[in-house]
Amino acid sequence: MLYAKSRVRKAIALSSMFLLMTTLSGSCKKRTFNNDPNASKNNSVLDKAKYYLQPSFSFKDLKEIVETVVTDAKKRGAQPRVEDVLAKLPVEVRERSILVYESRSSGVRDAKFPRIILFSKFARLMMAVEGREDMKKGKFIEVIEFNDSKKTFEFSEIDFTGPQVVIRDQEAGQSIRRGEIVHEPRPQNCTTCHRKNSRPNWEGYPDWPGAFGGHAGRTNFGSPEHALFKEFIAARSQGDRYHHLPLIERNREVMDPNGNSHPFSAFKTIKEHEIVPDTAKGVPIVELSEYVGKRNLERIVRLIKNGDPQFEKFRHIYLGAAFRCKQFEAWTKPLEASGITLAQVRETHNKNVAAAQQRFVGVMVDTARPSQPHKPGDFFVFDARIAEVITNLTFFAKARKIDQAIALDEWSTSFYANTPAYGMPAEDVADVFVRYIVNDLFGLDKPLAVAQILTRTSGDEGGCAYLDKEIKKIQF
Repeated sequence: MLYAKSRVRKAIALSSMFLLMTTLSGSCKKRTFNNDPNASKNNSVLDKAKYYLQPSFSFKDLKEIVETVVTDAKKRGAQPRVEDVLAKLPVEVRERSILVYESRSSGVRDAKFPRIILFSKFARLMMAVEGREDMKKGKFIEVIEFNDSKKTFEFSEIDFTGPQVVIRDQEAGQSIRRGEIVHEPRPQNCTTCHRKNSRPNWEGYPDWPGAFGGHAGRTNFGSPEHALFKEFIAARSQGDRYHHLPLIERNREVMDPNGNSHPFSAFKTIKEHEIVPDTAKGVPIVELSEYVGKRNLERIVRLIKNGDPQFEKFRHIYLGAAFRCKQFEAWTKPLEASGITLAQVRETHNKNVAAAQQRFVGVMVDTARPSQPHKPGDFFVFDARIAEVITNLTFFAKARKIDQAIALDEWSTSFYANTPAYGMPAEDVADVFVRYIVNDLFGLDKPLAVAQILTRTSGDEGGCAYLDKEIKKIQF
């Protein structure tokens, strides 16, 4: 009963927020970027609404900066550079920096000059640059932007290698020139690493192999990764790209008891074996994971809606899968005539999770204490609730042979095949997915309707009893 009431309270709170945001939306036309780290933590609902309504930095804003950089360089008789763009980015973006010393996307391993990942508030825009201009992609800015209307990740790049800056942001076959900048079709090679239905390559919380702070946002004293970070600090010079990143510069002067610095933020707590970072906005690597996860769940819901030709007929079952209703197996029992059972799908999923845990023992040891033994489950964590949601949906898709239509194999954001990773902490995924699947699958513009669904019945099952009545009307 408490669980059902909690859901109702959350839904009603969402309703209130929606109404407030609707009221305020007309006053947010001017594009300004809020760099107040405490803006979203104020007690006032009005202040929170204002914070969330303020637009985050977008690809359009980035292109405007590039235009300014090109114009300024022309006046000086100089060649525009990636560094010029980094210098003009708002603090909102430059503070959200992650350093990747071993990138599977670019194939580069370099602790002294790691790849830089930057992102905007809510991670609607992500960009990556190499550590030095003379690297293979050192004169490029690679960009991923989430399209809120289409619920897709769009890949672009800005190329500073030639006499003219080229922005590859157009649809196939289009090429235009605007002033000093040439706009060409989007890069087509991104699908090699980012899949056909493209999304960022990002592992699930709490492990991001190859990034400083790659285990829960921290680096352990005495670990191989700690040694790599000391190499990074020793290689710094005032003229390099990293001095544009406020967290890096600020923490050159913050030292741990052993005389070592830290790449993420000021120290709140220093334990015997760990560096535990803390900032007002949170640890960037954890923040990015949360919002990549949320954007990806929106993408998954869109894939379901667009890929299932009988979506309208089965939308209540999708909602029941997301709610993890205990009646789900009974509802879908007729589908086992296909030769696929829910038990089989669950077993396969559990094997994939176990294999991922075993693999992460190998790839994550760089961040761990040398004296600490490693075993499956030390690193890769996968919550039982989201496991139930994913196995429910996987069975429902495979038994009806629509798994390819809804791009089931491309839901995860992991670089590795058959690895269930969804960015944010696994225990948060199921609850967030319910919110998206209710809003999007039911076509609800107002969260108030969520509360109406959940309050049609009472008891521990909440909305499941209501769904049970609706689903029993379906003819398979």
